[in-house]
Amino acid sequence: MAGLDLGAIVEERAVAPPGVAPLARGTPAGPGVASGPVALDAEGALASPEPAILVRPDTCTSDLAGMHAAAGVLTAIGSRTSHAAVVARQLGRPCIVGCTSLRLDLARRRLRLGDTELAEGDVLTLDGTTGEVWPGRLAVERWRPAALLDEVRSWAGDEACQPA
Repeated sequence: MAGLDLGAIVEERAVAPPGVAPLARGTPAGPGVASGPVALDAEGALASPEPAILVRPDTCTSDLAGMHAAAGVLTAIGSRTSHAAVVARQLGRPCIVGCTSLRLDLARRRLRLGDTELAEGDVLTLDGTTGEVWPGRLAVERWRPAALLDEVRSWAGDEACQPA
């Protein structure tokens, strides 16, 4: 376990205001929370003034630069082993795949999540741990999973893994 910074590990979740429900749910594929304006392609993610939520039917290699620039990734199809999921995890981006209620109209630069229609540039929050897609920019709760980290440290039996 040498080289691992267990002290840097945190968990997080989106905190919705009372009465606000998620717009959709998909398969959680990359942990963490990300908020930002919707970008419907890699070019939009790269041009966004802030890290965007890249929303695609699915991702392919031509989306890589956009995934790198994005705060998070949402796809209509895919599983935890799909291209979007694997690349997002490698990049450390929250990711939700297989969001079956997501419908894209790329010609009009719009999307639908369930009954809600949104335009490119509207803000979404992704919770890549729960698979929930929320409207707007939500607060984020962060905590250290101390008990789990202590258990991992106990496996090592190595003082190098002990907290400083």
